[in-house]
Amino acid sequence: MLWHYCTGAMTIPVKGASEEDAAFLSRMIEWDSHNHMILTWIRNTSIPSISNLWAALTMQNLHGIC
Repeated sequence: MLWHYCTGAMTIPVKGASEEDAAFLSRMIEWDSHNHMILTWIRNTSIPSISNLWAALTMQNLHGIC
């Protein structure tokens, strides 16, 4: 289900003209919680990879690159 947020199949809710505020708020909270799961997953999988790679480099390796 979360994949639909990445592909854009699940878009941010828009309040319908006849929709009650409570129903819209419920849909918005659900969407927001799933959206934050995606953002957290991206952060938790990307940032450690970058920091692990950076830690593996030594100053000597950096001198050769720069």
